[in-house]
This record gives sequence, C-alpha cells and structure tokens, in this order.
Amino acid sequence: MDDAFPVVVVIGLAVFGMFWIGGQASDDGFNLGIGGDSPESMLLYSSNPGTIGESNEDFRSIGFGTFTVGEQRGDIQAYTADSKQISNGLMSGEKIVVDYNATQPGEGKVSFEVLGREGKGEIFVRVNGKEVFSAATISGATPEINISQENFRPGMNKIIIGTTQPNPLKTAVYSIEDVEVAVRDRKFHDHTTYFQMYDHELNSFRPSNLTFTVPVDSSTPNEPLNIEVNGKGVFSQRIGRSTQSVTITPQNADLRTGYNTINFGTDGESKYTIKNAEMQARYSINVQPAQENINLGLNQNRLDYIKRDNTNEKLRFDYQRSTTSQPIEIQINDAFYRKQPENGRNSIDIEEGVFKEENSISISSNQTFTLQNLELISERDQE
Repeated sequence: MDDAFPVVVVIGLAVFGMFWIGGQASDDGFNLGIGGDSPESMLLYSSNPGTIGESNEDFRSIGFGTFTVGEQRGDIQAYTADSKQISNGLMSGEKIVVDYNATQPGEGKVSFEVLGREGKGEIFVRVNGKEVFSAATISGATPEINISQENFRPGMNKIIIGTTQPNPLKTAVYSIEDVEVAVRDRKFHDHTTYFQMYDHELNSFRPSNLTFTVPVDSSTPNEPLNIEVNGKGVFSQRIGRSTQSVTITPQNADLRTGYNTINFGTDGESKYTIKNAEMQARYSINVQPAQENINLGLNQNRLDYIKRDNTNEKLRFDYQRSTTSQPIEIQINDAFYRKQPENGRNSIDIEEGVFKEENSISISSNQTFTLQNLELISERDQE
C-alpha cells in the first residue's frame, strides 16, 4: 500500500499537465479542430448570407406555330425568300433556280409579289425545261402560278424563275418579295426554325418550358419525336395524344446571344403533328441592389496571429448569380476591393494592415446573387 501513493501522484500530475497545455493552446487561438483554427490557419469569420438583393422573374413568349414532321403527304416548301431580284440582259442576268428532290410529287405552286419593274421583259416559270408561266407583270401584282402534276417527276426537279427581254440591247429587271415554291408530295421531312435571345435574357436565364400538343388523330408515333436546339438533343420520346413540356436551359440547349436553331424531327414511317409550339423564355430582373453589412470584432490573440509576417488573409465564398452578372464591391474598413465573380468558389486576397479590433465589412453589387460558405481566414505561408 505504501508503494502505490507516488504512482497516483505522478499520473495526476501528467493529466493536469495535459489539461494545462490544452488550455494554453485554446487561449492562443491555435486549438486544433475547434472553430476551424489550426497552427496553419485561423478562421476569423464564417456565415451563409444566402440571397442578397431582390429580383422579379419576367418572361417572353416565343411562338413556333403548328406544323407536321415525318413521313406525310402535304405541301412541302421547296424554296422561300423575303425579297429577290431577277433580270435578263446582254452581259448579265439573275434568276432563281430551285432543285427539288421529289418522292411522289403532285401539283406545285409558285407565288410572289412584284415590287418594281424596269424594261419590257416578262416573268417566266419553267419546270424541268418546260415553260408553265410567262407574263409581263405590273408593280403590286401577286400572281399565283399553279403547276400541274405532269410537270414533275420522282427524283430531282429543276424550277427556274426568271425574266425575258425582247430587246437584246436592253435589260429587264423585276424586284419581287415573299417568294415561295411549294410541291404537294409524300416525303420525310423535319421542321427547322429560329428564335432570338438577347444578352440581358441569357445573363439571368432561368429554366424555361417549351410546350406543344400532339393530336392523336393526325400522328403516327412509330419512332420517337426528336427535338434539338443548336444541335443538342433536348427531347426524344414516342408520344401519343398529349401536351408536352420540355425544359430548356443555357446548358442543355447551348443557348447563345442572337439567333438559335430549333429542329423537330423523327425517323422511319413516323409522323407527328405539332400544335401551338411555344417557349416561355424566363429570366430575372434586378429590382433592389444587393447589400450585406457585417460587424466583426477580433480579440488580441487573433490580431496577433494576423499581424505575423508569414500570414495572409483571404475572403472566400460560393457565388451564384440570379440576375445579370455585375462586379461585387467589398469594403473592409478603409480597404476597397472589386471582383467580377464566377459561379462557384471565389477568393479575394486582403492586404496587410486592414484589420483592427472592431471591423466593418460591406458587400454590395447592382445585381441579385447568392453567397454561401462565406469565410474570412488567415493562413500561414506554405514553405
């Protein structure tokens, strides 16, 4: 029993020494694993501010209309132009040449409006070398030229719209607009059209819906209906009678400023009638600038750590914009920083001598955005 007492004393002193060392480390602010501090870094401040600023959602409707894709008999548009000039002269001339590859052609149609005329020539239409129309046409006239089935053949057909000039020393010129050449045919075809996006819409674009209806009585869904935007597939599904809603984002559709292409198509002996196709382009509008104010007090231990020669201070945060991308302005006491942040993790280096015992931090911008995992940290240099 007499030999046991010294052992107890030694163990007690050892335990007391461990608690004393741990208490000293905590007081210096270097306690491992507590509050994010370590001998290599010290966490001065952290928060999750969330959404800063205020925005409203706006939208613009983009209509694509009603159309049919796939294997079908109908009026196939072989050529279209907003405006064109045709002429015939001694040294030069212009004409419209349309090459149309037919499957089972029926009747055809050529239409246009005459804007102006110079000379005494006549407008003519020839199909596979045979003249089907010729007339001197006055300004404002809108001739509609019907072409009988016997003028077409399966395979390649050539349709020419031009003008004659009886006097070889003069030139005949016609200016025409709304030019269209159509052939009633049975063939496979897609439907491609375009829509425009503006900078302010794309900078704050939100997931938008492309909606359309497929009537059961005018569709043959043997193969999937495929929809591509700028060459990227956004929808592929066999569908019967239903109303569809397809989500469009700048990522899955590769949206860009200016004109974007949208294509509806199918394979095999399928046919889909698309009714009232429309996209609601949704985007955010900033209505209240962002402002976040932080008051930060630092005790002497943390100030001593910051003032060491081998430490650097950084402000880090996760950023996600909600409206147009604008710079963020950060003021820490008398120091001012401006950054164009990227979606994701961002970091700003803070110069020496900025911090004191009582600190004021302001984060502002002319936009609405979200900040998460905001951290002000002091780190030792990595040797």
